[in-house]
Amino acid sequence: MQLSVPKDYLILNSNPNWVSRNFTRCLESLCLARKDNGFNRKVERQLLDSPFFSFFAASLTAILIGTLGMPIHGDEQILFDFESPQSTQEWKTVAQINIDIRAVPPFRKAASVPPRGQGITISTEGKSGLYTQPGSIPRDWSNFQELRLWVHRPKKEVEKRARTNLEIRLYETDSLASYWQQIELEHIGWKKISLSLNQFRWGKGRVPSWKEVSRFSFWFPANSSLSIDSIAVSTTPHPNAAYLSMHDLRAIAFPDTEDTDIQLTSTERVALISDTRELECQRLAQHLTTVAEAVSNDFPFLEPSTRLPRLLIFANQQSYRNFSPRLAATLHAKALPPASDGFTIRGIATSFWDKSQGTLRPVYTHEYIHALLTESFRLPPRGDWLHEGLATYYQLKYHPQENLSKMVLEGLANSEFRLPLADLCNGERIPQNRYWQAMTVVKMLLRDPQFSDRLPLLCQQFRRTGSTDLTKHLTTPLETNWLQFEHHWRAYCETQYGEHLAP
Repeated sequence: MQLSVPKDYLILNSNPNWVSRNFTRCLESLCLARKDNGFNRKVERQLLDSPFFSFFAASLTAILIGTLGMPIHGDEQILFDFESPQSTQEWKTVAQINIDIRAVPPFRKAASVPPRGQGITISTEGKSGLYTQPGSIPRDWSNFQELRLWVHRPKKEVEKRARTNLEIRLYETDSLASYWQQIELEHIGWKKISLSLNQFRWGKGRVPSWKEVSRFSFWFPANSSLSIDSIAVSTTPHPNAAYLSMHDLRAIAFPDTEDTDIQLTSTERVALISDTRELECQRLAQHLTTVAEAVSNDFPFLEPSTRLPRLLIFANQQSYRNFSPRLAATLHAKALPPASDGFTIRGIATSFWDKSQGTLRPVYTHEYIHALLTESFRLPPRGDWLHEGLATYYQLKYHPQENLSKMVLEGLANSEFRLPLADLCNGERIPQNRYWQAMTVVKMLLRDPQFSDRLPLLCQQFRRTGSTDLTKHLTTPLETNWLQFEHHWRAYCETQYGEHLAP
């Protein structure tokens, strides 16, 4: 007799407790085809109650835990099935929200194996949520591809609200970095939701890492009543499936271009994609490798990035302008076409080919630094003073500008040409005509002995919080205040770029 096992019972959680508490349910499912195979309930019961079954169950449980407890390539790993009475202990609630573990509502139709047994029922008046305790989910999600769950909306709920918004959030341990995705639910009854991890958006703090996931959360912006079951993740044989790959970017950036017309070049420091043959990719990659080595020499205390900084060079300006809105759409967001000659979005540096400036165009270096900082500092490219100051600093290092000293001196002489440092270094976006000023602040922090020894701790704090607001760090570790810092900066600029200027 050949026994048929439904696929969902071969979906195992890495937590051995799941195997133990669900094993009987799994073995009972072996008898689903009892009529076709000559089984009857009496024989089933005798089998399940027999000493042989107890021995077989214990042995097979040990085998399953030892050999199948890890995720299966191309399959699912159940995170929460809510079958255990202890399921609610793995979740904590925020604000006014009611949760209950109960038998799942019946289903009518389903495209795949539907939920069964118990699920979690949620009722809330909005601005509330629930999250898991640390340790309840796998820590490294980098090789997972999708998040999957079943969601049930009762008919009465749909009659009240045609649409319900559900946010799924995944946090790192300190909650200062997160991924999130919002789902618009419009269905009645059960529906299986599948979300690609590489389309999750970043939270407001530092750049998150799929290797550091600690807590899973549901958030309800408004009134909601629904049930959830069978929360799972899928795996693939491809490493780092949770991130946008070069293949993904190539498809988004150049959807109508033949593979033979695409240049893809990678070194240990950069990954380049371009759809123009005029660009000397190997030469540009070697140049950016030199730039990256200079950054490493200036910041030897930085941890190496786990992924290569990426730079996309488009054959024309219109294709370049089209990319940012197209990438944002894949992340279920919106973005305007960039107005500048270079733009970094989601840590991906972009620009376009200009024959008059050639392969070593300065903006390529500038945007590459933004991508490098995103990966190494884990600071999102928000156009703040540190991002723009460092990008401008290395741009000018390799592409000198003759009128730089004149620009700095004019800025010092006229208060309308500069910002108070408290306003410049508050972590918010700065205007392009103040990049020179951010560059001089960065250069002072790097080169002036009063601050250079304190730079490692300052960068560590920036990296931890994801914010470059210098106000929080003047006392520690810089040991100064805004008045002293401004005075020191002015004196530094006068020494570096010209004679003493009267206030």
